Amino acid sequence: YFANVKFFKSRLITRNIKLRLYKSLVRPVLSYGCEVWKLKANELQLIEVFERKILRRIFGPVQTDNGEYRIRFNHELEDLINGQNIRRFVKAQRLKWLGHIIRMPSNATVQKVFNTNPDGRRRRGRPRRRWLGAVEDDLIKMGINNYRTAALDREIWGKIAEDALAHTEL
Repeated sequence: YFANVKFFKSRLITRNIKLRLYKSLVRPVLSYGCEVWKLKANELQLIEVFERKILRRIFGPVQTDNGEYRIRFNHELEDLINGQNIRRFVKAQRLKWLGHIIRMPSNATVQKVFNTNPDGRRRRGRPRRRWLGAVEDDLIKMGINNYRTAALDREIWGKIAEDALAHTEL
């Protein structure tokens, strides 16, 4: 973003092109490896703040009735990008990765780690949040119960991952 801030400030480039630049240059760097993230609420909030900073740069201020300018509110930015924010993008990528893991052969290392239950005693206190728990929570919010059989069909799972981008509760 900071290397291309000149383009995001420019009035010669349209908002549509700036959005395409954001989605093709900045978002992939911002969300690199997001398939395996187990984000805490404050970490996700920091990513969303950065995204809104970029979107405010792209869309610019709003002129009020009295002629003054103000920055755009968060809900206005959500409307402008049709709700396809970084939060939904990360969750859709995690669902795609889950489907990929489930379809892997049973002798693949990732599949073995995914299906392993560690032995031994846990630490005291509340257990740490696990990746699969976060993904299962997203699936429950979407109303999907038996995800293991659904993930075996690539077409159905692709539609589920696309629905994650449009799902309002995620």
